[in-house]
Amino acid sequence: MSSYALMQTAHTQPARELRLKAGLANVHNAIDNQLGRSFFTNTTQELGLRLGVADFMDLGLSPFMGTGASVDAKANLLDNRQRAAFGPRLLTGYAFGSERGVFSVEVGVIGSYRVVDWLEPYAGLSFANHWFSGENRDLTAELAFNQRFATRRGYGDGLIKSAFGVDLRIATHVHGLLEYGHWFVAQNDPGDGYGFLANDNLSVSIAWQ
Repeated sequence: MSSYALMQTAHTQPARELRLKAGLANVHNAIDNQLGRSFFTNTTQELGLRLGVADFMDLGLSPFMGTGASVDAKANLLDNRQRAAFGPRLLTGYAFGSERGVFSVEVGVIGSYRVVDWLEPYAGLSFANHWFSGENRDLTAELAFNQRFATRRGYGDGLIKSAFGVDLRIATHVHGLLEYGHWFVAQNDPGDGYGFLANDNLSVSIAWQ
C-alpha cells in the first residue's frame, strides 16, 4: 500500500504550479510481531504530485493500495497569501485486484500556520471509507451445519485518520516534510472478508516545486 501520509499543508499550490513528492512511510499495528514484520517490511514508498488549478484550490495524484491510484482536491477557505490556512479535502481512490478490488472515499479538513517563511506546521483529520469487492468465502474452511459466512452489510470499512506534521523549506524550490499519523478503526463490514487495524504511521519526504 502507498501514500499512508497526508504530507501537505492547508495552503494550496499556486495556479499551474506543480509539486512532486518522494519519500518513505513506516507503519505499525498490533499484529506486526505475530506476522514477523520488522521496520524494513513495514516501510513503504510515499510518492505523489500536486497541481494548482486556481489560487485557492489544488489537485493531487498518489498511488493507492499498491495496485491503484487516488485523486484528491483541496480548497483553502482563507486568502492563500495569509500565514493561516484552513480548508476541506476530498479524495477518491480505486485499486485493482485479481480477486479483490477496493474503492475508497475520504473527506476531511486540514489546518496549518506558516510561522516563518520556511516553517509551517499542519494538522489534518478525515474519515475514509472503503468498499471491497469479492466474496467473503474461504473454500478451505469447514463449517458446521449451523454455521455460515457473515453476509455483506454494504456500509464498508471506515477509518478516522489524524495527521500532525511540519513542512520545512530547505532550499528555494525544495521542501522537507515530517509527519506522524494515527488511524482509528471506525467501522467494519463483517461480510466483506476484510478488516482494518489501528495504525501508527511515521513519514518523511522531499518535495520539489
